[in-house]
Amino acid sequence: LVKSAPSYIIQISGLYDMAALELGGAYGSDFHSFPVEKGETFGTRNGLGASVTSKIRVSKNSRLWFNQSISYHRIQSYLLIAKKTNSDDGRANYNAFTGGLGFEYNFTPNYSVKIFAGAEVNASMISGSLMIWTPVNGDPYNTEEYKILNSFRLGYSLGIGGTYMLSKRIGINFSTRYSCLNALLRSSAGSDSDREFALRDASTNENLRFSGNKNFSFFSIGSGITIYFGIKNKTYKLN
Repeated sequence: LVKSAPSYIIQISGLYDMAALELGGAYGSDFHSFPVEKGETFGTRNGLGASVTSKIRVSKNSRLWFNQSISYHRIQSYLLIAKKTNSDDGRANYNAFTGGLGFEYNFTPNYSVKIFAGAEVNASMISGSLMIWTPVNGDPYNTEEYKILNSFRLGYSLGIGGTYMLSKRIGINFSTRYSCLNALLRSSAGSDSDREFALRDASTNENLRFSGNKNFSFFSIGSGITIYFGIKNKTYKLN
């Protein structure tokens, strides 16, 4: 009795996100307001998220798949415990809602352990909030709060992973992925007096607060359940 490869897959995963490149900036769980205000970093460290991916088989040998995904990421300076200095009382929180389309190559489609690698292009709405420490004459410091309005960006993701079939309908999955959500459409606009503004991730105005060419990039480690459809049994009689 041999099972065929599935024709359709749904993958549901929980995610742990780790900030990369300029998305980071909370070193050792300690936020630093100055590089965030100068536009050098976004000031986060890690976060949590979730994703749902639909996979449609497009090749007869079941190796090439067309993927459609939706995901949510909450990336922030302090995930569990805020470790603040005596002077810097700031923080940064970002929310990203992302939809993606891409292709995946499955190296072992007919086996219980299925290993895959893939890439996708994605579109995201990114928003968030900032609290920045600034020195004030006569006072040790002052905190200022800002709101990051929904900002549309285009990006990409690259990932590898695998699934293990518990039955012909259900399995578990593990994956790791690198994502850059703002590869295209970066911008920086407004004035220093704004308390609400769109994501400032370009260096079009170097004198504007929070403005600088920054990648909204992170690594994700995920695990969850996989649901298989279209698996058929083939019976062979050996003489």
